[in-house]
Amino acid sequence: MVSGDVESQTPLIGQRGQLVTKDIEVDIRRDFILKVYGILATQIILTVLVALPFVLVDAVQTFVRDNSGLIGFVTILSVFGFLITFSLKPESIKTHPYGLLTLFGFTVVEGVFIGTLCVFLTPSSVLFTVGVCVVIVGSLTAWAVFAKADFTGYAPFVYVAGLVFVLFLIAGLLLMPFLPGVSVFNMVISALLVLFFSAYLVIDTQAILGGQHKYQFTVDDYVFAALAIYLDIVNMLIQLLSAFGQRK
Repeated sequence: MVSGDVESQTPLIGQRGQLVTKDIEVDIRRDFILKVYGILATQIILTVLVALPFVLVDAVQTFVRDNSGLIGFVTILSVFGFLITFSLKPESIKTHPYGLLTLFGFTVVEGVFIGTLCVFLTPSSVLFTVGVCVVIVGSLTAWAVFAKADFTGYAPFVYVAGLVFVLFLIAGLLLMPFLPGVSVFNMVISALLVLFFSAYLVIDTQAILGGQHKYQFTVDDYVFAALAIYLDIVNMLIQLLSAFGQRK
């Protein structure tokens, strides 16, 4: 009787073990997601703090205008230097705490680059562009979270890109009368690049969420995951500034 009871309970014990394992995996993934978006939020705040003086402080704007060529060359060279380092030596961003220090160094350079662009644009158009970027990023992130489809594959990539492209063109056509000086050609090129980064934002978001998605970031790649989302957002913002930014 005793042995029979034990044998009858064995499948139940196995099921409980599987449930505990799944709960642990969910907790680990949840902590990973919180860590990624915590780093991302810090990057965005740091970028804003670095770029803000370029928009608000006259002395900074004058200095940038007088040295725009040198500043642009140094910042672009620095951005590519960081990206090449991330590609060729990925361990440089995985080592704690040097990985985070490297990431935030790159974030400061991006803040300077974006701030330099904003110097030559009207504050109202910059504010409008940031608002558009926030709406796009928020909408696509929500879509990536709640969509049943796996956007880490190739077919959904085309679907997302096409949808964003159409929405972007419609918005551009509606807003063009209120944005004098905006070139149709620049808007189309920027739209193509925005849809590209939008699609990757959806893919990277689902890769961070994990679950049943085909491709996923491992829980040890939280710095890379934050970097991927940050690059999607920053590159999207740069293209939106090119499309909607009004020169002074």
